[in-house]
Amino acid sequence: DKYYTENWMTMLRSDRGHILYVNFLRTNIGVFQGGAGVSVSLTLPDQQAKHLEFQHTPKEFSSNRETLTISIGPDSLRKKGNRYFLVVKEPGFELDLELRSWTGGVKLHDGKAWWGTDRKKWLQIFVHAPRASVKGTMILGGTKVPFTGDGYLDHLRQNILGSEYAARWFVNRFFDKDWTVVLISFLTPKDHGARMVHRFIVTDRDKVLVHSPSLTLTPTRKVKDPKGHNYHQQYEFRYKGDGIEVDGVATGAAVHDRDAMLERMSPAQAGVVKMVAGNPITYRMRGTTKATISVPGREAVTIQGKSWLESVVLKDE
Repeated sequence: DKYYTENWMTMLRSDRGHILYVNFLRTNIGVFQGGAGVSVSLTLPDQQAKHLEFQHTPKEFSSNRETLTISIGPDSLRKKGNRYFLVVKEPGFELDLELRSWTGGVKLHDGKAWWGTDRKKWLQIFVHAPRASVKGTMILGGTKVPFTGDGYLDHLRQNILGSEYAARWFVNRFFDKDWTVVLISFLTPKDHGARMVHRFIVTDRDKVLVHSPSLTLTPTRKVKDPKGHNYHQQYEFRYKGDGIEVDGVATGAAVHDRDAMLERMSPAQAGVVKMVAGNPITYRMRGTTKATISVPGREAVTIQGKSWLESVVLKDE
């Protein structure tokens, strides 16, 4: 397909304050000359993010169904039962991590959503690990850093440009000591109805309690990036279904990662991307979430703590 892209995304946070977004990407989109690569957003404790890009050729991408391994050059992601092994061995940056998922992965039906009446365009999403305990090591410039904390892993396939079906994304991941609350929502462009599409996940330590497209989400606290877009810093959310109720609010603080793809490209590359995909900017924020969870047969609990928000603007309408 003309715009085929496949991406395995791992979000990691360490007990020491590191925040990482690691993407294994395979695409044939001409803007990027087609290919494979690993991109990393790395935020050290109390610092701003650095963006690392490791480009490889399509021939350096492989997948092994027997060992459940994705490889891009020297980097790999492997699944074994409820464990995932993430290895990155690039100049100046290495990861050797084990993610142990609290629960099984989830998908809505076959994970695929069709776009348009002709059913030729689609996106497909699998959440492999809604919440994982992480341990291992990270090497930065020759310095080995122990890494323990929490993680999340999903997998997106699509044959459609992201800017065609989404104008904005709203993301929050809340890792409580006993609970996980994840919301990932997008707003369709105005010419496609400006509708909200949701994915909401709640787990305890043993199982996924909620995995639903039904959510009431109200983004608030819109602020202006002087060099970019308007974006939201707070998400109020409410879920009710199958006897379970969740009420919460996620509030972001200052942006620790402003990821503006076009600003890292040459003028020629940026011009092509802008024509087909607009000017996508991701605003990642440290924040807090407070949520009350009511589950039948249990006492309602109110949890509060650190969380990690993303406000992604593809089209600022």
